[in-house]
Amino acid sequence: MEDLKKGDFPSVLLFFGEERLQVDWAVRQIIEKYVNPETYLLDVTIFQGLPPLDELVSVCETLTMFSEKRIVIIENSGLFKMKRKDGEKEESEDVPDSGERKALGEYLPHIPSSTILLFQEQDVDKRLQFTKMIQKVGDSYQFERLDVADLKVFIRNRFVKAGKTLREDVAETIIELSGYLHPQSTYTLYHLENDLAKILSHAEGDEVTALDVHQTMAGDLNTYVFSFVDALAADKKGEAYELLSNMLRSGESFYKILGLLISQYELLLDIRQLQDENRSLGEMEKELKVHPFRLRKGASVAGRYTSSQLYQFVKRLYEIDRQNKSGLLNPQLALELFIGEL
Repeated sequence: MEDLKKGDFPSVLLFFGEERLQVDWAVRQIIEKYVNPETYLLDVTIFQGLPPLDELVSVCETLTMFSEKRIVIIENSGLFKMKRKDGEKEESEDVPDSGERKALGEYLPHIPSSTILLFQEQDVDKRLQFTKMIQKVGDSYQFERLDVADLKVFIRNRFVKAGKTLREDVAETIIELSGYLHPQSTYTLYHLENDLAKILSHAEGDEVTALDVHQTMAGDLNTYVFSFVDALAADKKGEAYELLSNMLRSGESFYKILGLLISQYELLLDIRQLQDENRSLGEMEKELKVHPFRLRKGASVAGRYTSSQLYQFVKRLYEIDRQNKSGLLNPQLALELFIGEL
């Protein structure tokens, strides 16, 4: 945003990173800044993959019609990937050879100032000489996954634009249900935007509630289980019943749900016992090896109980498991009774 305000971009740019939504946003900002909408088709050229060098040079050297700059975009060029070999067989057929890199590298410093050549990538190997050269002749911007604070800003901004408000805890519920912060998560900001749109369509009042979120977000089972436990700790039994109903309607196995509940309460028991020992969050994170965000949320919930209470919850869930396996109790009724007992 600072560089957009200055408007002083070099003729070679590299936008890359895991968050495709932000990469796409950055590309749009460059186009909107330098290209006249009336001549977009003439002044913006997009290549899928690396084109022949003579074709690329020809496009870059063409003067603009009525725009400040010509924008030439190469998506997924393969230039920033390391070429790997398995014996004599190359695994990455889409990776240009060293000759193509060298030829393009020799041209990059000579791109006219009236043109911006923009590489749009997802994965970039920073060890490559070609990647380092981009930094010398141009500039690069990396768009990584957002942290908790930025995620909250992202969510809040979407609701403010729609004329809606939401509490801090509701924003945290959205983040938790999304699974965005979970290790190895494939949930992206594009997925989050879609879920926020569903929530906005569902919410009738000026304020988005936790119930709006639970009734519209698919989430994943792990995050639903955590929200279920959180609702019980806050004595929101109606919300807990709604979450349980959603989990069962999703077709998930009762035993999978029960297993995750046992795992969650065992984690809370571990946290509570460490809290009793006056251990810091940093020490807990090292010992329990859980995501800091999940640990903070867990610590908040665990602090509402004693170690003895959490032990009894775990024990009760194991009893439910035994009763259901022996056919003594209906699975859904068992968990509904568990909610009522807390």
